[in-house]
Amino acid sequence: MPHIDFRGYSGDCLIRGLLDVPDDLRLTDFLNTVDLYSVHEASLFALEDGRSVPAGTQELAAQDVWAVEPTDSSLRAELHIPTRAVQVELDLPPYHVTGFLHGVNTGDPVAVVHRRRRMIPLTEAVIEFTFAGRTKRRRTNVLIVNRDRATSLRRIAYETSKLDEFELPPIDARARDLTGAIVFDREPQ
Repeated sequence: MPHIDFRGYSGDCLIRGLLDVPDDLRLTDFLNTVDLYSVHEASLFALEDGRSVPAGTQELAAQDVWAVEPTDSSLRAELHIPTRAVQVELDLPPYHVTGFLHGVNTGDPVAVVHRRRRMIPLTEAVIEFTFAGRTKRRRTNVLIVNRDRATSLRRIAYETSKLDEFELPPIDARARDLTGAIVFDREPQ
């Protein structure tokens, strides 16, 4: 079992250390199969004032972990499966998270989130929190969240982008319509 870097988010601190994960499991699967996570060479960073505390080896219960940022994503890419994604936002006080929730291609990932195991991965995630009095915003390719800690989960229906700022030129009345729509100048008889 190799050590991987562990970056965890708890209710009052950030947790850094090393975690043993079997070679044949994704981190999400591992976090869902055990109830205690043994983090070696742990350091705790208090959210309130930012102080660092060396903590040695810590046995973290699953309910004490709000989220985990994987550092081994590229190592286990062959274990990933194709899915359908929807953009969501979650409140995991003291954290606010946005990202893409994935599910089977034929279903709605948000509708079945209550049937999934406790640790759920989000891709293209952003986690926001207050650290030592300052708002921090961290972007990560994957963030595994503890759904049991979520107070709300909402689908983001639409997020504005640079495309919304572009103005379209007026349409020339003589232009040929290549959209395939049939337009009548008068009612058909």
